[in-house]
Amino acid sequence: MNPFKLFKKIFYQTPIFNQFVFCHSVIAFLLHMQIHILHFTCKVKIIQANWTH
Repeated sequence: MNPFKLFKKIFYQTPIFNQFVFCHSVIAFLLHMQIHILHFTCKVKIIQANWTH
């Protein structure tokens, strides 16, 4: 068996590594959503500003 493949298999089965990947995914998703929310609120503010003028 390829030592690299074996290392990879052990590495992917490690719970700490899986937890790290999961946490990273959650953080990335939250950051992504935050950007979308900021973008949305900016659009709303622009629309409100246009309506008030």
